[in-house]
Amino acid sequence: MAILDLDGFKQINDLFGHDSGDVLLCALAKRMELIFGKQNIIARLGGDEFGLILYKPQKIKEIDVLLTQALGKISEPVEVLGSLVTVSATIGISSFPSDADDPGQLLRLADLAMYAAKTAGRNGYVFYNEALEAKQQLIAEGIHMAEQALAENRFVLWYQPLVALHGHVLGVEALLRLDTGRGEGLLNPSHFSSALDHPLLARKIGRFVLDAAVHQGMLWRKQGFFLRVGINISARHLLDSDFMQDIHAILARYPDFPRDLIELEVTESAPMLDFPSAITTLQAINALGIHIALDDFGTGNASLTYLQRLPAQTIKIDQSFVRDILVDNKDLAIVAGVASTAQALGLEIVAEGVESLGHARKLADLGVNVLQGFAVAQPMPAEDILNWVAHYKPILRED
Repeated sequence: MAILDLDGFKQINDLFGHDSGDVLLCALAKRMELIFGKQNIIARLGGDEFGLILYKPQKIKEIDVLLTQALGKISEPVEVLGSLVTVSATIGISSFPSDADDPGQLLRLADLAMYAAKTAGRNGYVFYNEALEAKQQLIAEGIHMAEQALAENRFVLWYQPLVALHGHVLGVEALLRLDTGRGEGLLNPSHFSSALDHPLLARKIGRFVLDAAVHQGMLWRKQGFFLRVGINISARHLLDSDFMQDIHAILARYPDFPRDLIELEVTESAPMLDFPSAITTLQAINALGIHIALDDFGTGNASLTYLQRLPAQTIKIDQSFVRDILVDNKDLAIVAGVASTAQALGLEIVAEGVESLGHARKLADLGVNVLQGFAVAQPMPAEDILNWVAHYKPILRED
């Protein structure tokens, strides 16, 4: 049993209309019929989801070949009412009788495997295994935790300063935290990361972060402090068809807050999930005067072409590389390479995870011009920021 879900189908409906979506579904159904043959059963379960009962082949290697061919064929462009459109597919597979012998259970397990394949990056397939059950439980717990936090207003933002190497405080990064209300302290997003990939929750959480961060920036501005506010945007929220609507709503709510003091932090890997859509969205954001930073840089697979095309003003080098630059020549070489490339492209460079004066000095030698990390300041509640700024002394002083 397999479940096949189309990636990007909603965007086709939104851009070209439901008639175009229907034409696309029919074209892809014909392709699948040719790929899987008449000995197997293919049925549309609803929306952009199909169910497959594969009687043959029996061997896993043969199934691998068949599914790989299917993914390749589905991702080929389709002409729809005069336009070429492209989608991909994600597939989850369960096996009879090793996984289950009940049709409903086989369908559920295939759906579980399909969700795991989407989490892994889409345009691929995953076979069900028992470990997915435990993982699904953690995912469900994270989603439930986030739903409760939204309902009970228990999400909060803390802020970590960013400073110029030899000078003043440039701004802060807004960091999402969850207060369980049980005296456990604040939880970071690793405890509810599954909610940030949930179609509905990702947007709700993203809207909360946008509003709370810009609102706080506006309060600081009224007190005479012009701090750039970095706001983390999840991949799911960024690629949501209503994301720009959320951005315009924030700008309308806070019309007096300078747009260049808003910096959206997007992980390096997020745009790669749907590069054309991400480029269009990020260009629209830039056109509004909002800054864009590529966060966790170095952890993905960005190429020079990728960097050249993305409309970003800042690169944030991931702390996993910065942390060991004093003892690991490979990490040092990576940071030096990223810094050199960013300088050549005219981008601001931020080093995350700066933990000591030694780190700051080495980064200064590499030409990194903005620092963030425990050597500068730990994250703190909004009410502590202005006092910290007032007493801040540069971590490095120019002679």
